[in-house]
Amino acid sequence: MPRFLSSFAVAGTTAALFAALIAPNAAQAAAPASGYANSLSWVALGDSYTAGVIQATGNELEIPRDGCARTTESYPEVIRRDFGSLVNLRNVSCGAATVKDIYETEQTPLGRPLPPAGTDPDAPFAPVAPQIDAVDPGTDLITVGAGGNTVGFGEILFRCLALGAEER
Repeated sequence: MPRFLSSFAVAGTTAALFAALIAPNAAQAAAPASGYANSLSWVALGDSYTAGVIQATGNELEIPRDGCARTTESYPEVIRRDFGSLVNLRNVSCGAATVKDIYETEQTPLGRPLPPAGTDPDAPFAPVAPQIDAVDPGTDLITVGAGGNTVGFGEILFRCLALGAEER
């Protein structure tokens, strides 16, 4: 993705979060059942880019682990930490998710590290529900970051690396 589009996507997400936080609505008039008064109910859906599967994005969050490899420095978790009680986040992103895993099918998570870098020692993991199941009528904001696994980004990347090695 060109740098401009990446910056545009980050700016758009930030603007949407800010607008949702300052806009009054009926859900904010009454304190939500979660106990967060005037908080934004946010569901983060997505693949490994959203979950933050790579080692550089910190440690995994879930104990016990579900294999989705959501990490402490993934963008939903950074926003949760920075916005504090203003955001009630439900992060159901999952490494290796496809678009279909988000809206329709159960996904069997691969854990961390993702193949071909290795195999998670705790694998296999139990299937997780379609991510859209985390959305309910009280959800104020839904973010979706997915598509790379659907179009075969991993295969494309490894093919490019192989072609580059042949050129040498």
